[in-house]
Amino acid sequence: MNAIEAACWGYLIVCIPVVVVFAPVGSFLRSHFHRLVLAGLVIFLDSVTLVLAYILVRPLNPPLVGASVGLITEFFLVFLALSGAGETLLVRTEQKEMEKKYSMGKVQNGSVSDELLDIDRADEGGVEPVTSAVAN
Repeated sequence: MNAIEAACWGYLIVCIPVVVVFAPVGSFLRSHFHRLVLAGLVIFLDSVTLVLAYILVRPLNPPLVGASVGLITEFFLVFLALSGAGETLLVRTEQKEMEKKYSMGKVQNGSVSDELLDIDRADEGGVEPVTSAVAN
């Protein structure tokens, strides 16, 4: 216990009840809300935390503000780059899968199967998806 300062032990002791109480609450909320709602909540809470940090941290000197704004900008640009790369990869993967389905349909039947044509019509809005209804 001598190797770790008393303040660190104090932080650990304070965190224990918070984790014990709010981990199950978070799990409960996760099961009741859509993931985008939770993502919006996290973004909102992080924004509030940032604003409160600017209000509470003193002295608020220019290097501190510059470093925080620089980091936020840098990570925003990294996120945009990763998002664009992911979208490009997704489009390429979908195109390869469709090409594979078309080529398999042509090889197996000599022409494109009805299933693939139905997929294309559904994408164009021509065919409604089939749903089974139970009559009362």
